[in-house]
Parts: sequence; structure tokens; C-alpha cells
Amino acid sequence: MTREEITNELKDIIIQITHKPIAALSDGDNWQSIGADSLDKVQIIMALEEKHDIEILDEDIAAITDMHSFIDLLEKKINA
Repeated sequence: MTREEITNELKDIIIQITHKPIAALSDGDNWQSIGADSLDKVQIIMALEEKHDIEILDEDIAAITDMHSFIDLLEKKINA
């Protein structure tokens, strides 16, 4: 998958789970700025794991500081 496809998919999943309109994800957005609470975060990660048959480890999650790092992680896991 391309980075753009991953970004669009992530955006769609975030909108579905948080029910908040997000015009665009910027690289600097973090969990709080997109309006995701801890349950939303778990659901977003689980949805991505299921859809792509990947495993996102706790240490991977801890390393996510913004959307840029999240997309980098997804790109690496999905395209492995």
C-alpha cells in the first residue's frame, strides 16, 4: 500500500470510531488533537490489526507520538 492509501484508510477508521469529522490528518496531529480517547485508540489499532492481519505491539504503540509516526509504523507493518 502507498503512504497515501494508508493515510486515507487511517483517517476513515478514525472517523468511524471517534464519530468526529476530521477534514485532514496532519503529520503533527496526536491522539488528543484528533479527539481519540483511550478506548478509541484501542479500537483504531484493533481495526487496523484485523484488516491487515498485523500485530501492533505495546512498544510500537508507545512509540506513536503523532500521525507521522503512526503512518510510518503502519507502512512498515503492512508492506512487510
